[in-house]
Amino acid sequence: MSDEREPRRLFSEKDVSRVLKRATELQEAEGPAAGAADVAGLSLEDLQQIAAEVGIDPHHLAAAVAELDQEDGTADRFHWLGAPTSLELDRVFEGEVSEDQWEKMVEEIRESFGLVGSTGHVGRSYEWTHESSEQQAHVRVTSSGGQTRVHLAARYDYGARITFITSTMLALLSASILAGSIPESAFLNFWTFVVSMLVAFTLGARFVFGRSMRKSERKAHHLLARMEQIIAEPATETAPTPLPEQTPQLDASLLNEAAPEEALAQTQSRTKTPS
Repeated sequence: MSDEREPRRLFSEKDVSRVLKRATELQEAEGPAAGAADVAGLSLEDLQQIAAEVGIDPHHLAAAVAELDQEDGTADRFHWLGAPTSLELDRVFEGEVSEDQWEKMVEEIRESFGLVGSTGHVGRSYEWTHESSEQQAHVRVTSSGGQTRVHLAARYDYGARITFITSTMLALLSASILAGSIPESAFLNFWTFVVSMLVAFTLGARFVFGRSMRKSERKAHHLLARMEQIIAEPATETAPTPLPEQTPQLDASLLNEAAPEEALAQTQSRTKTPS
């Protein structure tokens, strides 16, 4: 009998999802077995246990759950532009924020938005704000009672306007270029063609803007996950600054008091010296 073992098979994330989905379908088709868990859903604790077993960071799991909740909240809404032009998220994390942790958060915020912005601090509330004609963004972090509430808000009206104005101009430009191929007698067909171009480019603009907003939303959830990680980190204690070494100095008043006595002693010594 050979001692060689077969190489352990590894499944990609896509394969794991497909296997679990298919196994759930097969079990639902046969009916739940005796003593088997309900396959209709899993609790958050079940997901956390599964994530821990496969080596998924719990902070990433929390971010994924929050992102799913956000998608469920907006999935049934119809947006003419393909996505809402504003983003607003609220999260509450365990732990309070220190000055050092806030500085780390500001670095993450600036990297996520790609903007420098300005910061403020009032009591236990920290704020980061960016205001311009292109984009408005605001992050507020408030600590109280051992917890920290993070509020993130951003508006992308400028991006929406640019996307749809550009698509409209491209549609009209394309229609004017291709209009030469349409016979002059086919007036109705010409305007039908123009409307079709406008509709096609508008749908394309909705797709582009919606995809851009989903990307911004994912970045926002990732930012909140990073902020939660920073809050969970132990606060670093600042080492006391050593005092500079001081050179001992003589008291000038003592020197002045000792000077007459030395002068008198020298005078007496010269007087006693034989000539």
